[in-house]
Amino acid sequence: MQNLLDSLDASKMCLHLLSDSKQNPLEKDLLNALLKFIIKLLEGGNKQIQKTIYDYFLTFPKSEVIFWKFHSIIHDFIEDLKEKKKIEIMKIQNEILLNLE
Repeated sequence: MQNLLDSLDASKMCLHLLSDSKQNPLEKDLLNALLKFIIKLLEGGNKQIQKTIYDYFLTFPKSEVIFWKFHSIIHDFIEDLKEKKKIEIMKIQNEILLNLE
């Protein structure tokens, strides 16, 4: 099934959408769906899909947008984790202060 979808250019379609996301930003739900779909296509280490993605990155200069997008997602996630950790620490500190009183 994965190779059939690849032969119908499903992986390239996803890559094109991701590459164009700088000019035409994707909604979070659509971005998540595209990433999950590509992960499913790659399931089991599918060599044909890997080659399609590799060839796409070599052939299309706009593919660098995908890496920028991944960087942005990871950066935002890290910042969100930092903020959650900071809030958690503040709650613990407040509890300690309340217990000291």
